[in-house]
Amino acid sequence: MLEVTCFVNKFFMRSLEKANLKRGFNWINLEAPTDKELGKLAKKIRIPISKLKDFMDPEERPRVEEIRNWTLIIFKTPESEKSTSISSIGILLSENTIITFSKTSIDAIRYIQELPTNRKIKFFNKGTDYFVFRLLDEFFSDYFKVIDYVEDKSEKIEHRIIKKPEKDVIDNLIKIKKIIIHLHRALLANREVIAGIEKGYSKHITKPVLKYFRELYNDCVQLIELEETQREIFVYLTDIHLSVTSTNLNKIVKTLTIIAAFIWIPALIAGIYGMNFFASGQQYSMPEIYWIYGYPFALALMVISVIIVALIFKKKGWL
Repeated sequence: MLEVTCFVNKFFMRSLEKANLKRGFNWINLEAPTDKELGKLAKKIRIPISKLKDFMDPEERPRVEEIRNWTLIIFKTPESEKSTSISSIGILLSENTIITFSKTSIDAIRYIQELPTNRKIKFFNKGTDYFVFRLLDEFFSDYFKVIDYVEDKSEKIEHRIIKKPEKDVIDNLIKIKKIIIHLHRALLANREVIAGIEKGYSKHITKPVLKYFRELYNDCVQLIELEETQREIFVYLTDIHLSVTSTNLNKIVKTLTIIAAFIWIPALIAGIYGMNFFASGQQYSMPEIYWIYGYPFALALMVISVIIVALIFKKKGWL
């Protein structure tokens, strides 16, 4: 999809063919564009279509560089505030034109497109370099939303781990781990991009606007610190889950051991008397077998043994 916004002398135009990229303010946004749309744009700005496709490559390294009369900025941004995916977005910047490339829908771009007209005109009047600042600022806002989402998710998982750890807790922990890994890689790369812009690697970003990028750099550093905090929380949650799981397993083993102890002694007594060894007139026969009180005696012995084991366990604090 190719969307064109041209603002010249207080009037909007939305035609790529009629757009004069050297006048007014022009914003061309390509979202999952077709080869035909890329071909039209490549002809208009005289950059090979293969290069334009590279700008949208998810594996493309974030950077700032000059391409002919354009400044290229490759940036990493979340697709949405609850997405585990980080997308690459390409930005081509000139004095009067900004072109954005992405393979998927980006919430931050949608947000700017849906702003009231009077607010968009204020951005347009401040130039393309200020617009780039506002665009990157929205990307960082989405990063903060993702961090808040991860934090909220971590708190819920912590309560579930302590209350009743279930199998899906592991799935949620893995999901959080993936988000944190993606955030870490993207934010480190984005920090280098902002630092490059601050150092003047882009000739199309004017000095009055450069001061705003210091705010973005500070936001990026803060996001990295928050991401590292969430990484530590993830390790903490993993340790808690393992500890709670181990404790619950120990409780089960302890319960089974106590039950076995209660059964073992009566079973031993029953086993001994169940052998029925008897030889008439022999010294080592089992007289209790023909004793009138033999059966009640064996039952009483079993009950007393269970009571003694229970008292011993209670004294040691196992019951």
